[in-house]
Amino acid sequence: MVTNRLLILDDEAAIGTLVATVARKVGYEAEATTDFGSFREAFDRIEPTHVVLDLQLPDTDGVEVLSYLTARGANVRVLLMSGFDARVLDMVGQVARDRGFDVIATCRKPLRVPELRDILRRNAHEQPLALEPEALDQALDEGQIFVNFQPQCRLSDGVIVGFEALARWRHPDLDLIAPDKFIPLAERSGRIARLTHYVFDQATDAAVRFAACSPNCGVAVNVSPLDLSDPHLADKFAQVCRDKGVAPDKVTLEMTESAAMSDPVSAKEALVRLRLKGFRLSLDDFGTGYSSLVLLRQMPLSELKIDRSFVTDCTTSHDSEAIMEAVVAMAHALGLSVVAEGVETQEVLGRLAQADADLAQGYLMSRPVGLDEACRMLTGSGQMAQIS
Repeated sequence: MVTNRLLILDDEAAIGTLVATVARKVGYEAEATTDFGSFREAFDRIEPTHVVLDLQLPDTDGVEVLSYLTARGANVRVLLMSGFDARVLDMVGQVARDRGFDVIATCRKPLRVPELRDILRRNAHEQPLALEPEALDQALDEGQIFVNFQPQCRLSDGVIVGFEALARWRHPDLDLIAPDKFIPLAERSGRIARLTHYVFDQATDAAVRFAACSPNCGVAVNVSPLDLSDPHLADKFAQVCRDKGVAPDKVTLEMTESAAMSDPVSAKEALVRLRLKGFRLSLDDFGTGYSSLVLLRQMPLSELKIDRSFVTDCTTSHDSEAIMEAVVAMAHALGLSVVAEGVETQEVLGRLAQADADLAQGYLMSRPVGLDEACRMLTGSGQMAQIS
């Protein structure tokens, strides 16, 4: 069993004690320190798996502590907290991610105990998965991998206009395995093409059923950077659509910026051919990379998906709200539609509608569901969201 060991650095002893108490109640070993020297001594002694770090300290600051952890080669999950400006807190979070740390949260002080407890409980170290590449072959052969569908709703009236196809793996011994665990395995082992085509096949089967319920309903499928290196990808996808009678313009292929930039020449050729075949192209997680504006000019995109971090914070962070509004305006000026993902509250939904975003996707409307349930959604009112 993995032991979660939490080390806290906060010059306010009362806060350190509070965090340690909450952590122990959810199964961590926890120790609090109030200065950098005692933190370094405790780090050597307990070898923590998690660190809670206050950014403003009398003898140092959070960035210096992160530099120390980097020099140590520390493999720790990090929770950052401060009463300082939210923008600075977010920037330190990005510094930590750039250094390779898993930042589980950035929290403004004063901390709320329920929020802290939920964060720590969600981010306990998991047992490492003993997955071999051959297990992925078996999963595909035996149907252990299945596809759920999350609705995308039109913000003008809340009507479902499409679903994103999301792969899941129900392992016979390890139960449900998240995509962020098995997709990297597929990419490393050379099996990503097989996985992508498996999901595409399932998604286009679903598109046939969606069309019977709602003729204008589409489906979105994620593609990997490695998929775009296949010069025959467009032909293969187009043939599947012809065989099933699915119009390519009802299929949106989603990729991240890293996918489009991993091999720009091959990616550009693949994307242009996909567009010429009639497929829609979506740039996922827009706003988190460094060359997004170049992509908008060079790639034959149909839509942008605003990264969930800006969506989630658009009602509480002026910066996130400004970025969200700017992305919507810029996308529309370029003739692109805008999807906001990660919508979880009615307040966020209303703000997106005011900003004139096109589509919304998130738990407020629905979690990912099976195909039968997705079809029931379409044959009902077809409306999932009330826009206020």
